[in-house]
Amino acid sequence: MKSYSIGFIDKIGAKMEKVVWTLWWQGENNAPAIVKACINSMKVNIPYAEVIVLDKNNISNYIDIPEYILDKFKKGIITITHLSDIIRMRLLYSHGGLWLDSTVYINEKVPEKLFDLNFFTIKNYDPKSKLFSKNRWCGFLLGAKSKSRFFRLQCELLDSYWKNEDSMIDYLLIDYFIGLVLFKDNTSKNNYNKCPVFEGDILQMQRELATNRELDTFPIFNKLSWKDVDVDTSIDSVYLKILKNQGIKSSKVINQNRNTKMRKIRSGVKHTLAFLNIKRIKHYGFKIQFYQYINKLLRTNDSKFSFIVYSKYNILVERYLSKYVDKILDN
Repeated sequence: MKSYSIGFIDKIGAKMEKVVWTLWWQGENNAPAIVKACINSMKVNIPYAEVIVLDKNNISNYIDIPEYILDKFKKGIITITHLSDIIRMRLLYSHGGLWLDSTVYINEKVPEKLFDLNFFTIKNYDPKSKLFSKNRWCGFLLGAKSKSRFFRLQCELLDSYWKNEDSMIDYLLIDYFIGLVLFKDNTSKNNYNKCPVFEGDILQMQRELATNRELDTFPIFNKLSWKDVDVDTSIDSVYLKILKNQGIKSSKVINQNRNTKMRKIRSGVKHTLAFLNIKRIKHYGFKIQFYQYINKLLRTNDSKFSFIVYSKYNILVERYLSKYVDKILDN
């Protein structure tokens, strides 16, 4: 096997608790085949840790979620995706350990030394990325010792945000809060700087699910998606190899005749309607709304213009959210 090792550093301070958290809201038994395979890969390749699969029925056994957040979730103001952001921050603060999205596939044994760190994320800086994070961290893979200052701040930020807001300024809200805390809080920054750099491309496997590439050519951690799986079942694809490797039966989620043109039209209409939302314009300002709209239309465009526009958008969102961070850090 071609091993993409993580350049682990010497043990520093307190360790992460040897527990892995993941979530599938409807319960593991009701998850798509690829999600079941990902969860099983965690159990197989992190055998020294307890893997806890959370769902809507057992979350209350581990954390309390404020009623105003649950109310907004029930009303559809907070989506399940963004509720999971709140859940992971509270879990890691209260209990520590490693959070993995349920679509993270573990391709080989994870060295136990990872849990000797007191903070961990996938860190692989890409200055060409249009994302605010520029791959300096991953919200879908985070680890820490319990009672970490960093995750306490994340909990306070999300609580404060949802007390005052009734919509998401950006889908990747936690990326902005993670980055702002790492930029402004020295304790968090120091722990982050001790986190090793990840070797390999965590999204490569997702891009190559339809190929017949061998699994051992991919890195340890791989972020997949349970949506829009599009593979040819006549070849031994990466997708089918993953299911077979984890003893999961193939499911009928394969769609080889997607009307991509129609999907693009629907997506464009959706983004246009969001842009014309007067309530959002009044709340966040026209500039944020405008740049967000252009960025969504240029999401797959790699031109210099799209990079400039996205950079401007990131600055505007960062400036808006800084008021929450500054207020909490000042207290």
